[in-house]
Amino acid sequence: MASYTNLAAGLQKTTSEVLQQSRGLRDGVQTIVIVVTDGVANLNVTDIPRESAILYDITDSVYVIGITEAIDEAEMEELAEGKATLFLAKTFEELDNTNIPPEIVASVCDKLEGKFPMGLFLKNTPSTK
Repeated sequence: MASYTNLAAGLQKTTSEVLQQSRGLRDGVQTIVIVVTDGVANLNVTDIPRESAILYDITDSVYVIGITEAIDEAEMEELAEGKATLFLAKTFEELDNTNIPPEIVASVCDKLEGKFPMGLFLKNTPSTK
């Protein structure tokens, strides 16, 4: 089975569906988004710069976390655009051994338990093919 990583769709879904007043977004409250991927974007790649610009315009802080050796470090740096905090880990277990703030590690670990903190999306965002 083929594996797809559609970062552009994940970014678009976050800005258009998750970061909305109807979902809890409000003035005066910091908006933090954590982008987590364990693959290389291979769908809608040319849309990533546009979608990331929209994300950076409406958030206060963005964390980009690339996990496993399958990620493309240059792609992660491009996604972070010098505006996000970038972390790289070779394994999910390694997250505990890096300098990632504990609240981010806890959020990622919650996702692994099937819980979805607001603003967290993974590479398995449905394809828009």
